[in-house]
Amino acid sequence: MGFDLKTLEYQHILDKVNQHVYTQTASNIVKNLKPYTNYQTIKEELLKTDELSKLIMAYGKTPLIHDFDIYDILKKAKQTGFLSLEDVLMIRLYLNLEDEIRTYFQKVKEKKYYQTIEPYFDLIKHHKLLETLEEYIDDKGLIKDQATKELYGIRKTIKKSLEKLNEVLSKIVSKYSAYLNENMVVLRNGRYCIGVKDTYKNKVNGIVHDISQSKQTVYIEPEDIRQITANIEHQKNLELQELNRILMIITEKILTYEETISSNLDLLTYLDFINAKATYAIKIDARMPKINQTQKIELINARHPLLDPNKVVPLNLSLDKNKPIILITGPNTGGKTVVLKT
Repeated sequence: MGFDLKTLEYQHILDKVNQHVYTQTASNIVKNLKPYTNYQTIKEELLKTDELSKLIMAYGKTPLIHDFDIYDILKKAKQTGFLSLEDVLMIRLYLNLEDEIRTYFQKVKEKKYYQTIEPYFDLIKHHKLLETLEEYIDDKGLIKDQATKELYGIRKTIKKSLEKLNEVLSKIVSKYSAYLNENMVVLRNGRYCIGVKDTYKNKVNGIVHDISQSKQTVYIEPEDIRQITANIEHQKNLELQELNRILMIITEKILTYEETISSNLDLLTYLDFINAKATYAIKIDARMPKINQTQKIELINARHPLLDPNKVVPLNLSLDKNKPIILITGPNTGGKTVVLKT
């Protein structure tokens, strides 16, 4: 079987299909795909590809997005009980994808004509979880000030402290303007500094955090703002602790839906696999073959999928139990090989 598949360039076909997957999980399914040998399985898999191809042709491509397989994130949530904001945003993106997929399949009016893709018409809904995430996270992907009373209070304090800091810095710049190379505040090593001329560095009380390459400017954090910046740092640490606490709450809420999310995810990952086959089939203008168990092969205007359809000559071929062999002769111009591989 291995030799036959290599000779028939089976792997090249898989590579072509793999160009249309959206997730690594579906890509792995394609890479490990072996030809089916069971008659019923062959019929079912062909029908899935054919039905989705028809849907795509009728309603446009599916709304699948890249890297939606959140298996690792769900595993992390179960193991640690904590997801980062980036992880939570991926969960939200995936849940929105569920809705888009559901909406896409709801376009189908005559569902009875689509047997194999019926599960996608009724994906489990997670609207309550989405609403919960929206309570905590804004449209920009940031945790809202109003997520908790504690966070609101901390951020309000930080805002006031920053306003106070800017006010004091403005006065300092005005006070020492004669000693400065530039009348502006700069950040050096995460500290608010003023650029003092080297000859006047002893005129400003504070801590030196940096010196310019020319050695003519010394960047000093004024003593007058150290208490304010220390308070801001303290509040920032409190903010981080509160954000982590909120993320733990969000993670716990996500885990209550883990089983149904995983169930939908399995369906959508397999849809990604079928979609890749269907998209490739549309690209090469393929048709679903009629499978039989009567030992009959009949090819009508068949073309090898890896050859340029505008250049390859279509072939007609018929074999059955009464005519199990065909003898092909002719010069070595590749025609016989094309027939065999097709």
